[in-house]
Amino acid sequence: MKNARIIRVLNRGRTAKIRKLEPRIKVVEKTREPTFSERLEKKVGKLITGSREQPFANISEGAMVGYLAMTLSQINSVRTLHENLRRNLLRLETYIDTEVIQREPRPPVYEDPRLPERDMLRGRLLTIEAERRRLALDEHAKLQPLHEKLWALWQQHSQIKTRWR
Repeated sequence: MKNARIIRVLNRGRTAKIRKLEPRIKVVEKTREPTFSERLEKKVGKLITGSREQPFANISEGAMVGYLAMTLSQINSVRTLHENLRRNLLRLETYIDTEVIQREPRPPVYEDPRLPERDMLRGRLLTIEAERRRLALDEHAKLQPLHEKLWALWQQHSQIKTRWR
């Protein structure tokens, strides 16, 4: 791998790393660019950790940093909650998939008495998939106002910071 080169390619808004190992072999590793919300959360996190080390110029700046920290904490708690829900759904789906596989008919084809059980389990899998989609939409709906609030607080903090300096 000493001759491997890494090339960044911009493809439909996504960046991919391509390692050329040999002239005919390419390994493509897709990397995702951080979204605006992720970059904003990172900036706010740096501001909060930096504010612990140095005192504020005025009280309103300190209060604004407190609001930013509280909003960031709410975003993290919503993410943690939804991650746990997704993990539980995956665990349940894996269990049901295992049950479906155990009820598959064996090579001699005959009237399988477990057919209704398999259909019921497949129906439960479809229900879990619908629940997963609903949870994803719910997470997005909960995070959207928090990100908007975080952005507004960030703008207010910037105005306060420039006004007092």
